[in-house]
Formats: sequence, C-alpha cells, structure tokens
Amino acid sequence: MKSISEILETRKWVKFEMLQQFDKCEVTLGDIMRGERATLGKTITDVRLELRLSKKYILAIESGDISAFRCLKFVPGYVRSYAHYLGLNPDQAFATFCIETGFSLGSEQQRNMRAWLLNYIHLLNGRFSIKVS
Repeated sequence: MKSISEILETRKWVKFEMLQQFDKCEVTLGDIMRGERATLGKTITDVRLELRLSKKYILAIESGDISAFRCLKFVPGYVRSYAHYLGLNPDQAFATFCIETGFSLGSEQQRNMRAWLLNYIHLLNGRFSIKVS
C-alpha cells in the first residue's frame, strides 16, 4: 500500500507532466476571444445582438476562417469591433488575426481597385472628348 506522501508525489508529477504538455499548446486569437467572451458571461447571441454582427462572422473570427466573409473590406472593422467589445486592444487583435490567417486587405483591395478602374475607363472610352486649348 502506498503512503500518502507517495500518492502526493505521484500527483505532483502528473500535474507537472500535464502542465508541460499544456505549455506546448498554441493559443490562438480565437481561443483568447472565446475565453474573454466566457469570462464576460456573454454568449454568441449576446455578442451578435450588441454588435449587430452575424453569428457566422463571429464564429469565423474566433476560428480564423476568412472564407466565411462575403466582403473582405469589412473584416478589419469586424475584428477590431469584436476585440474592443471584449476589452482587447483592437489593433493588436487585428494584427494577430492577419498573422494567423494570412489575411491581407491591401493586395486584395489594390486588385479590386485596378479592375474597377479598368472597367470604368473602358466604359467611358469614346463617350466624351477632352479639348486642350
């Protein structure tokens, strides 16, 4: 039969092993946001109603799934707004979101703007003339 000190020593070792394994886990922005939301006692429905964000977008932010967003130009506002609501630094949260998901609005926005301008120029071509005097 084991003594109490042996049992306690075994438990300490098991706890130590568990903590070492826990330290190897990667914590994402979504994990932090879910944790903060739980700490505030808020459900996704609460967040949805207070921020007027769809449940789909809140879950997408927490899971780092950018494919869930229909229009990417609003993603920075969604992430920052949700972070601010949770009491997190909005800019830091968005930067972390970009790093974790590979999200980059700049290149997408530039491609869209270039395509829009080319289409606009094509539509205007021949509709008016410019006189230089």
